[in-house]
Amino acid sequence: MANEKTLSKANIQKEREALLQRLADLDAAERVIDSLTPAASKTVDFTALSGAAFPTIRETILHFLAQTPSTGRTTGDIGDYLRQVWKNDYPNRFISPKLSMYKSDGDLTYQNGLWFITPAGHRSLLLTEKSKD
Repeated sequence: MANEKTLSKANIQKEREALLQRLADLDAAERVIDSLTPAASKTVDFTALSGAAFPTIRETILHFLAQTPSTGRTTGDIGDYLRQVWKNDYPNRFISPKLSMYKSDGDLTYQNGLWFITPAGHRSLLLTEKSKD
């Protein structure tokens, strides 16, 4: 009986981490749906952000950083924003890995304790918005 994946403790742990992250993302989406009120919708216009009812965390972060491209934002600022508009109890421990991943993708830079959106990040945000039209 041949499996496409070889089961090992390392593969199981990677799969578990991916599933936990996916679960956290689904929890966040559910909380956004549950918490949307007129006051929350004034904070961020989700339809303008992505052309869909609810943006991804990447879109939310890129949109936030695009609002202040020259001043940048701290990780704490980004976490506060995510908890305000995306998921009110989004854990701090999930923020830095996301930011690092977006940095390695070329969408963000990190300088002197501040995160900035790059030209590539602006393009990613634009392409995402256009693809959802």
